[in-house]
Amino acid sequence: MNVIKVMILDDEVLAIRHLNHLIPWGEHGFEVVAETTYPQQALELFRKYRPQVIFADIRMPGMDGLEFSKSVLQTDIPVHIVLLTSYKEFDYAKEAVKIGVFDYLLKHELNPDELIAVLQRIRRELEDLEQKEILIRRQLFYDLLKGTEPTHEQTRLLKNEGKRHGNHFVFLLLGSNVPIPVIPFMLKEPRTEPFLINEIPFDAGFHCLSVLPLEQQQWGVILAVLKPYSYLQAHNETMAMARFLQQTYKVQRGETASVTISPLFHELTDLHRIYVGCERTVRHSPFFDKESIIEPDIVPEKAAELRAEIRQYVSRAAAQLDLHQAEQVCLTITEAFADIIKRLHLEAALLLCRELAVLLDSFRVKRGIKRLEEQLKEEVEAAENWFTFVQVAQWFQQMFSEAVREAEEILNKRYSWKVRQTMDQIREKYQEALTVESLAEELGISGDRLRHLFKQETGMTVLDYLIQIRMEHAKKMLRDKRIKVYEIAEKVGYKNSQYFSQVFRKMVGVNPLVYAEGKRVADEMEN
Repeated sequence: MNVIKVMILDDEVLAIRHLNHLIPWGEHGFEVVAETTYPQQALELFRKYRPQVIFADIRMPGMDGLEFSKSVLQTDIPVHIVLLTSYKEFDYAKEAVKIGVFDYLLKHELNPDELIAVLQRIRRELEDLEQKEILIRRQLFYDLLKGTEPTHEQTRLLKNEGKRHGNHFVFLLLGSNVPIPVIPFMLKEPRTEPFLINEIPFDAGFHCLSVLPLEQQQWGVILAVLKPYSYLQAHNETMAMARFLQQTYKVQRGETASVTISPLFHELTDLHRIYVGCERTVRHSPFFDKESIIEPDIVPEKAAELRAEIRQYVSRAAAQLDLHQAEQVCLTITEAFADIIKRLHLEAALLLCRELAVLLDSFRVKRGIKRLEEQLKEEVEAAENWFTFVQVAQWFQQMFSEAVREAEEILNKRYSWKVRQTMDQIREKYQEALTVESLAEELGISGDRLRHLFKQETGMTVLDYLIQIRMEHAKKMLRDKRIKVYEIAEKVGYKNSQYFSQVFRKMVGVNPLVYAEGKRVADEMEN
């Protein structure tokens, strides 16, 4: 517990000096912060210094100790009053105890041991009250964050908090910088160590009302503002306080945290509204650097729907990937993330991560490369690069580039140069009216020679491979309901849409319209 503040009130200066020098107050955890011989002035000093203990003479001119005690206790500010009395005022002093005065002491018999004993009782009672208040206040703040209507007792406590601290508050929400769930199984279990604020810098101008552990590695910190600040001063001081909390968090837990700071507010009943804005903001911390300090008005209230744009980026990356165009894929990934980061669209960013992960895994499987999950189990440090979306974009670029390189190496070992060239030509020019003869001519061999080589090395005909590539592109385009079937047929090299549908049905098992509808429903259920 911090040092307990004491005020002494007596109409005799010598009596004040005697009490002041009777014991070394500081050694026992007390400090005399105010003293006066005038009861009216004592009321002003009480409001200014907020002492937790008052020693007051019971007999004074103008306002006696009993009347003074009533005035102080009516403020509802917690305080322990000890009256100083003489034998002839004994019954009067006992009456004072009934109205809420903590105790009374006989002036002429007061000695250091007796005074220390009273102070120790006060300290124990204050510590008990402090612990009870912490629990009651914490539950109150949890209820307020949830938006629960406060009870009558909680309303009284709120009023007392307002009176005690001047009705100026600020809320800070710390969110531990955790990896983005690009591949969920890679993420570690969240840590459970508590986060405590033992003390706030003396000159910070804040009093910490509570530190609340919340879900998803978040902590809410409710601060009372103790000094009158202009808007700019309050903002600067709050930023400094946020940095102090980040440093404390890093020392205690060995992790970094981003912080969202609220504007000043005057009613603790506004906590739910304040918390909702801060929580939404801190979830967007991956758009910023680690250990960022973010203000709620930076994040848009409602983001535009970007699902269709995400699909376009992924489709473009898929087409480039089919052609093993690693550089172009990386440029598409950069463009996609830059677009989403600019708009601070959290759901779109997470969707892009999921779609790219699926595309990457699918490509690796088709090219005979180890599945992404198996690969990442050997690279447990991968999640260390997933704290911000900029890092995630860079990680995807690296992973796609490596996948293309591995695919090229496998092709080089599996197929001859002529077959590889044929595959490359088909993947690049599948929209054109390709024939075995035109492909063979590019290689300087006969059509029959190419048919024999291709079948021997791949197990399929050149035409089968061409149809496979065309159908893969067609299936991707069928996800977009804006593109008509006849348009897709033309885009993949068929002038007759009916013939395209027949080929599609033979390869896939259903006609294009049925496939498209089923795929869209599956996508909607997935998302």
